[in-house]
Amino acid sequence: MTAATSNNDGGGLRGVGEFERERLKERERMTGSAQRMAALSLYKSLLRAHANYLPAEMRSLGDAYVKAEFRLHKPVTDAAQLEGFYDGWTQYLQQILQTGRAREAQSAGALDGTQVRFGKDLALGKDVSLTEEQITQLENLRTEATKPQPTSP
Repeated sequence: MTAATSNNDGGGLRGVGEFERERLKERERMTGSAQRMAALSLYKSLLRAHANYLPAEMRSLGDAYVKAEFRLHKPVTDAAQLEGFYDGWTQYLQQILQTGRAREAQSAGALDGTQVRFGKDLALGKDVSLTEEQITQLENLRTEATKPQPTSP
C-alpha cells in the first residue's frame, strides 16, 4: 500500500487523509494475532534502538518507560486509542533511529560541526492538551531524568 497509487478517476495521488483512513481500516482488519505480532515487533524495535543508539543512562530510563507503557496498554481494545499509541511510539522510534544514525555519521566524520542530540522540545502551546495523568507522568519523567547519577566506586 502506497500513498501514490492511482484513483478510479483516471489517476492522480490520493490525499493524505485517505491514506490514513485506509491504514486504519487495514489495522482494524488485522486479526488479534497479527495485531499482537505488530505490537511485539514495535516493542522489540524500540528496545533494540535504545540498545544501539542511546547512552547507558538514557537507555535504562527509556527501556523502563517503554516496558511500562506497553504493559499498561496490553489490555486496551479500543482501535482508535491503540492507533494513537502505536503511531506515537512509531514516531519516537523513527526519531531515535534518525538521531542515532546522524550521530554515527558525525563520529565517522560525515557531518561537520553539526550538533546532534537526542529528543526534541515539547511544543506546549494552546494546541497541546494534556490530561492530569500525562502532566504527572511528565513531571515524574523530568524528576527521574534530572536525578544525579550515582558515581561508580
